[in-house]
Amino acid sequence: MPTAPYLLWEKSRPVSIDEDLWTKWYIEERLPYFVKHNIATNASLYKEIKAPGFRGSEGDACKFLALYQTNLEEPLESLKYPRVPTATEFVPGKQIETCGEIHGRIYKLIQDYDPKSIGQCETWPGKHNQLIAYDSQDSAAFFMTAEMDPIDETDYHNWYTEEHLDMIHKVTGHRRSQRYVMQSKASGSGDLSDVPKFVAAHEFDTLEGYLVGTKEANAAMGSPWTQKHTREARLTVFKMYERIKTVGPD
Repeated sequence: MPTAPYLLWEKSRPVSIDEDLWTKWYIEERLPYFVKHNIATNASLYKEIKAPGFRGSEGDACKFLALYQTNLEEPLESLKYPRVPTATEFVPGKQIETCGEIHGRIYKLIQDYDPKSIGQCETWPGKHNQLIAYDSQDSAAFFMTAEMDPIDETDYHNWYTEEHLDMIHKVTGHRRSQRYVMQSKASGSGDLSDVPKFVAAHEFDTLEGYLVGTKEANAAMGSPWTQKHTREARLTVFKMYERIKTVGPD
């Protein structure tokens, strides 16, 4: 499916309920709501996993990441975010989103790197305009994020377009990548002064290249240009996620 021009990036964690119930709510109600009401063209839920060389921001307890592809520059204007109508009473007497933390940011797409033209050929199975859980082989199993606040933005963009993305694509399992710039934060999502301005999102079918440490992975992470930016950036956050569910339209 083609990449939308905007991305709602939603970090979350359950506090007073368990992860299984939090996940159930997301995949059964929250993700479908955004798609059904044309706020998002598709929505995915991921959970952070540990991988060598990937470090999150210090003190970040939010291990769940929901991504909503959207054509809307301000997708949350019609919502009392983070609340959305919930038909099922997951927690008796409570709105389930009050049982955890949800922090949203809105990003604008600045580069869609898709050498395999995956965005032009993905389709959503399903009939009669029903929402479906998109779990086929066409959906990436893993999602790598590189958040960065570079000192030299021009050189940062040159590094990605002239070297880094092509090197990442040589790593086993890479599908495509998108790069985004911070647009705004969702209401009630806290201070964004400590959030990097840019994020690169890389889709992978397997983590073999990074877990084994292939020469392609080592080259991508160890080039002088890469090391320069990871060393000099004001803020860096590198994370790896495993996909739980994707929901999209017919």
